[in-house]
Amino acid sequence: MVFDPEGDPVSLRLLNPLAGMTFLPRVDLRSGSVTPFEWRVPSLSVGHQELLFRAEDGAGSRTLTVSFRVDGCTAPSLMQFGDITGDGRQDVVAIAPSAESSAGAILVWDGALPSGGDPSAKLRGRGSLSLGNVNASQAVQLVDVTGDGVLDVVAGASTTSGGAVYVWSGGPSIQGDINETAKLFVPGAGSGDALGECNLYNSVYRTTDIQVADLDGDGIRDILAGASRADSAGVTDSGAIYIWLGGGAMQGDLPPSATLFVPGASTGDALGSSVGQGVRLEDVTGDGIRDVVALSSHADEGYVWSGATLHPGDNPPTAILDPGPESGTLGGYTSQESLLIADVSGDGVRDVICSSFGADFTPGIGDGAVYIWQGGASLVGSVSPLASLYDDVFGRRIGLIGVDRGVRIADVTNDGVADVVVGCADAWFNGSVGGVYVWAGGPSLVGSPLATALLGDPQGVGGDSLCYEYRGTLQILDVSGDGVLDVVAAAPFADVADIVNVGAVLYWDGSAGFAGFVPPTARLFVSNAQAGDKLGYLEFSTSAVHISDVTGDGNRDIIVGASLADVAGVADSGAVYVWSGTGLLGDVTPDAMLTVPTASPQDQLGVVGASTSGYDMPSGLRLCDVTGDAVADVVAAACCADVSGVRDAGAVYIWNGGGNLLGQVAPSSVVTVP
Repeated sequence: MVFDPEGDPVSLRLLNPLAGMTFLPRVDLRSGSVTPFEWRVPSLSVGHQELLFRAEDGAGSRTLTVSFRVDGCTAPSLMQFGDITGDGRQDVVAIAPSAESSAGAILVWDGALPSGGDPSAKLRGRGSLSLGNVNASQAVQLVDVTGDGVLDVVAGASTTSGGAVYVWSGGPSIQGDINETAKLFVPGAGSGDALGECNLYNSVYRTTDIQVADLDGDGIRDILAGASRADSAGVTDSGAIYIWLGGGAMQGDLPPSATLFVPGASTGDALGSSVGQGVRLEDVTGDGIRDVVALSSHADEGYVWSGATLHPGDNPPTAILDPGPESGTLGGYTSQESLLIADVSGDGVRDVICSSFGADFTPGIGDGAVYIWQGGASLVGSVSPLASLYDDVFGRRIGLIGVDRGVRIADVTNDGVADVVVGCADAWFNGSVGGVYVWAGGPSLVGSPLATALLGDPQGVGGDSLCYEYRGTLQILDVSGDGVLDVVAAAPFADVADIVNVGAVLYWDGSAGFAGFVPPTARLFVSNAQAGDKLGYLEFSTSAVHISDVTGDGNRDIIVGASLADVAGVADSGAVYVWSGTGLLGDVTPDAMLTVPTASPQDQLGVVGASTSGYDMPSGLRLCDVTGDAVADVVAAACCADVSGVRDAGAVYIWNGGGNLLGQVAPSSVVTVP
């Protein structure tokens, strides 16, 4: 129990947990104002995130938005670190899907043994094929599902006949060659059911399709796995979701404890399939028990299974979320995350929020919409949205901003209630300029409310597409340091001074309030930019826009990459620009320009590799303290850099953070391979 200075107990509740987020067993509660927490989050969460907490004591409540960043890659996680032997040391766990004649294996290096050398254990799955090779972001997970307090190893093998999930119980027995403790399978599954793959869009949008959470309230985590291609009740590719209860009985070959399905589903409905995380495990009924919320974009519906009523055997949904005839494809063909869970109605119960950029409220326009279903005991039967958020004047495909998350939940109105913030790269004024919509959370979110605010650029021209392209183009956090959330959005295709596609970054100061049409407080651009430089764009990479203090003055700065920037006549050599976060007003050029004087054409600073999908590569621009002076440094990779005459040898450049970041700055150090 935590108490405030007056002695009243304080509760802290997370209002919008990320999909797949689990608290680690350790929560270090200390006296004072700093309380470190530890979470696991899937690599789906890469990029900037905002968590909303509600703190309550006897005097009232307060909502706090915590902005943070998850670095990583959205490709499958093939390596994990955790104590699976139970000796208090971190072990290394790696997947080798092609090992053992393509049966696959999981290799373990015991942290208590000297580093290097052969693995101390090899985990095999009986009958497996390409063990761990699931088309999702979490190929292997380290989590206690047996209830003994030691991390177990959970891995999927969707290409095994019908698919399977394997579990190896953690402990000192993790040594040598080991077969699985339990094999989770579906009796009678078809060869193409692919258990553990619950999203037909996964080739681009990596998700967590094998999830772990306590679903029956016994304090032990259970395993949920989807199969969008399952032929439920004989209906081809209608999809199903399966649950196995955790505990000491998780041994041997185990059929599911419960099956979630949709009666009357049609061929190809693919339950659980949407853009982004199509299945979430959150309490949306308000009874304190996790529920299962799933989309079926092909059926244009959402579904809720109340955790309180889950029972062994077949379970139809307790609620069907029907967006109405205007929806089009609920959760499909949108931006990275189409299904969100958060309390935006302000009643203390989490709501279901889902976007559909194909919604058509004005025939032939394609407005797009965000739908909200109010959480609570009323989520029973066929349920219409509490609110449908769209703009039939300027709105075009609301929620579509490329591959970033088009819908954000954050308290930008600073009233203690979470708001709905929606990017719209095709917002139509002066052509496809793009904009950011704000709908204030609370009682006004009913019916079809007008947007509280539209954040746009009156200087923009058609094709600027504000917010469009890769992750990080829309960010919400306190830049100015006044305790109020600000909004930052990139427009890599913006035209500046009649020069096409040079790019710009727009900043809205939240302290001024958001109501009506709101022009940016500041417009960040590069005065000598060339056509096609695309400020805010790193080719094949994520997160070209970063916000952190790299100048060491205690205030956040805005750091923006442009891998296609032409510097000193060198085509596509790339650059990184720094704007001080204080005093941003009007048209602002960068305070610092970080470049490589020896760059060659097409070095593309900030790019770490090419991807066939274009979305899977991590950002080649990072901020971290590598010099140990407590100030973040700027680290940028250039995988195509020519080094000492070697074409595309690659290099990593470091600019030391501090007051030296002014004007044109060469790297403080360069890392290469001799």
